[in-house]
Amino acid sequence: MTETIRAGDGDAESLERASEASSRAAEWSVDAILEEIGEGFFALGRDWRFTAFNRAAEEIFGLTRGAVVGRTLWEVSPGVVGTEFERRYRLVMAERVRQAFEIHSVRRPDRYHEVRAFPLADGIGVAFRDVTDRQGMSRALRNREQELARVQEIGGVGGVEVDLRLGFRSRRSPEYLLLHGLPPDEADERGEQWLQRIHPDDRARAS
Repeated sequence: MTETIRAGDGDAESLERASEASSRAAEWSVDAILEEIGEGFFALGRDWRFTAFNRAAEEIFGLTRGAVVGRTLWEVSPGVVGTEFERRYRLVMAERVRQAFEIHSVRRPDRYHEVRAFPLADGIGVAFRDVTDRQGMSRALRNREQELARVQEIGGVGGVEVDLRLGFRSRRSPEYLLLHGLPPDEADERGEQWLQRIHPDDRARAS
């Protein structure tokens, strides 16, 4: 005789409650993580409506979650239309491929953001952070390089920049090339090329 064992209604209800509790716990843990990360984050559904907007995003954009969630990207930030943001986001939504880029913020044109957009099961997620200071440092470095080049041009002094991170490689200024009688296409030089220009008796010590 075969006996069929069936779970009582109470057992089924307990399992359902446990499953719901587990799902809520997972959602809460994800929400907690999003709130604590330093990067801004928001999620967009397939209808382009905001489904998530963390605390960092509120601070960066000066918008509250209540004013954003449930509304479309185009309603909240109409300036995005026709920009690189729209092109990239649509690419992620349609092709399901990740995108990473750096760009000036539409809402804060004075700020420069590093943006990562990626597909989610029901839309896309966007993580971003403010890298304006880093951009400013890069700009300052370029300005210094331009100033140095100008000084070398005026003073007739050549300069050589050596980068040892990926093996010997030097970059020579136009004045350096002129002083040594080298053509313009010799601005970049590898270690082997540099050694060939040294007297054979001195190469062992130079290398």
